[in-house]
Amino acid sequence: MRSLNPFEELYYHKRGCNLHSCFVVGVTLNKPVERSTVQQVLIEVIKKNPILYQNIFKSESDNRLVVKAVTGKIQLNDVYEVIDATSLDEATANWIFKSIRFSYHSQTFLWKILALNGGQQLLYCFDHSLLDGMSTVIFWTDFMSVLNSVSSLQDLRLQDAVVYNGDGNVVLPAHPYDVWPSSWRYKLVRAVLPFYNTYLKPYVPEAWTRVDMFNFSDYSFPKGLFDDANNKRSDSKRISYRIEPDKLQSLSKQCREHGVSVTSWLAAKIMEAILKVERNHTTGSKISISIPINSRTQIAEKMPNYPKEALRMGLFLTCAVLSYNIGSKETEIWALASIFQKQLREARYSESGVYTCKVLELLDVEEYVGSYKKQRYPSSTFEVTNLGLQDFKTTERDLYYVVDAVFIQPQGLSNILNVAVVSTPIGGLHASICIPRDIAEVVTIEEY
Repeated sequence: MRSLNPFEELYYHKRGCNLHSCFVVGVTLNKPVERSTVQQVLIEVIKKNPILYQNIFKSESDNRLVVKAVTGKIQLNDVYEVIDATSLDEATANWIFKSIRFSYHSQTFLWKILALNGGQQLLYCFDHSLLDGMSTVIFWTDFMSVLNSVSSLQDLRLQDAVVYNGDGNVVLPAHPYDVWPSSWRYKLVRAVLPFYNTYLKPYVPEAWTRVDMFNFSDYSFPKGLFDDANNKRSDSKRISYRIEPDKLQSLSKQCREHGVSVTSWLAAKIMEAILKVERNHTTGSKISISIPINSRTQIAEKMPNYPKEALRMGLFLTCAVLSYNIGSKETEIWALASIFQKQLREARYSESGVYTCKVLELLDVEEYVGSYKKQRYPSSTFEVTNLGLQDFKTTERDLYYVVDAVFIQPQGLSNILNVAVVSTPIGGLHASICIPRDIAEVVTIEEY
């Protein structure tokens, strides 16, 4: 068994502090899938991806947090649930984030599938401690591959609807950030940070580090996120922002002509909406934008000997932090996208994102997460997470194929708004925008 990496521990404690429950990536198929077929498919997908049968436990010898295989049997009912909903509307999404919870330190999985519309739309709900968004793309790709070859599995004897027998014996390697070669700059940080935390940090007013940060006047902590009983309100406004396939092709062409990515354009689109908010509804001028980055390629290049199979599924992210100052001359959408693209490009090829994750090993992560609730407002104005254009290796010639996909995230403490994006060849771009209910009437997103 391996130790939980401090970056993974960050999400572990976020769950423990009731800051979020789960994240969701779903697919809509051309036709429903039978329950018995789902069972057969899951048996094979779980077998192929050992991280799917892991949970987080405390070591009996030294009480450290470790990742190890579940040893109990898992029934289909444990990981597959049909819910009474025909679509993933706002009410259903908020219900999921309020109701779906996973248990650490138990013989259970940290994920499950919710089936809507008779099994035609399948939502993969997952705990973020061990998996990221791209892991779910791989999950659904494997799922569809097995599903379309399921006829070869028809003779499989299914007993008691079991999908996992508790016999997984694969031990995961150390998280790559634990073995990432340290630069001299990081070694300097390791030497200085304890001194800063002990002697200087108590005397640095929080206001100094948050001068002129942008915020919405009607949104504040903790009432913007928690109710009086300190439970998540789970009442966010959710906008399903769509760009049809032909229009997405046109947008992608325009992005290439302007030398920007669709992600930068989306960040500019949200920035454009914020700039249109009347100033009496906001304070401050410094905008901070978080863009999670898939670090798998960077890991493979930096550590070519790290097992490739271990990089398929896991928590392999860094975060680019983009900035913009309201009052800047550049307000046109392509000008904004260009500003963000330049910053994003610099962050994507820098190791600073990995070192930002690594620095958590120098902190008390539980205490650090606990300090989130003491903030007056989030450190980031909004976040854009883009899983890209995915066909999940299916085409319309297959027996089952993906006609649409969706990615949704809970409202959190790290940002005010969040935008979760995934695109498919048939369904086009699907951005799920989460806006706190307190400012739902203030922020409006125009169609493309």
